[in-house]
Amino acid sequence: MTRAATVPATAISLLPATSSGAVGASVTLTATLTPAGSTDVVEWESSDPSIATVASTGQKTASVSRLAAGTANITAKVRTFTATSAVTVTAP
Repeated sequence: MTRAATVPATAISLLPATSSGAVGASVTLTATLTPAGSTDVVEWESSDPSIATVASTGQKTASVSRLAAGTANITAKVRTFTATSAVTVTAP
């Protein structure tokens, strides 16, 4: 059985770098890995899940749900590399 070759990431960036929206709104974050053909899967984490939660929606994408007014940093991690997006949540 042949296994696909793994291509390790050497860097990560995240878009959008900042976003703002009301409670109840969501935003999709997209990680860009270097090299473009990297086969690594991005791990996601919220600095404050009471304000915004994050759930992976694919190898390099995630959906952020805004739960309460405030700011949370969403971190995307691959290997030893990280990128952060600041998510501001406003009252409805």
